[in-house]
Amino acid sequence: MESMTPETVLAFIKSTVLRGGGLVSTLLLFVFCRQISFAMARLSPGNKPSDEQGANALLGFRVDPVLIWVISGSLLLVVLSSMVKLEVPEIILWNILILCGILYFAQGLGILQFFLTRPTVSPFLRLPLSIFFIVLLFSPGINVVLLGGVALLGIAENWVPFRAPKSNGPPSTPEAEGDAGN
Repeated sequence: MESMTPETVLAFIKSTVLRGGGLVSTLLLFVFCRQISFAMARLSPGNKPSDEQGANALLGFRVDPVLIWVISGSLLLVVLSSMVKLEVPEIILWNILILCGILYFAQGLGILQFFLTRPTVSPFLRLPLSIFFIVLLFSPGINVVLLGGVALLGIAENWVPFRAPKSNGPPSTPEAEGDAGN
């Protein structure tokens, strides 16, 4: 504690803000303001937001699959630029990495919302799961794991189609249809 001076604290804050902390705080402010605007719109008489604008907006959100190469490349270049001690490219790459992480986090939230809004999930189960998610979100230490897990869920959808509709009919390929008859 004796080595922590105001100068080291300010240097740490500056470093954090330059490496994506400013983007995260701006995102949180945006989400908070957006939710307040939807709450105010619901409270005003005669002004109901549509489902596309409201809570189900994340349900269909998908990130372009090419972005997985951007996040992979920026992660590699962040490591290389920190090893070579190039500060300006490292700051730029951290911001790109944080932006990609935010987009994949939103995609992960869309996957969670997809599973919670399925007709097979009981309304009595939706409320406790939503409350549990919010409690974990505000739990120190656990929230970092939760946020990272949701972002990884969004990244994993590049390879595993979590929101693909279930097909109950016959297979779409003639080869599979012929194999099923044998």
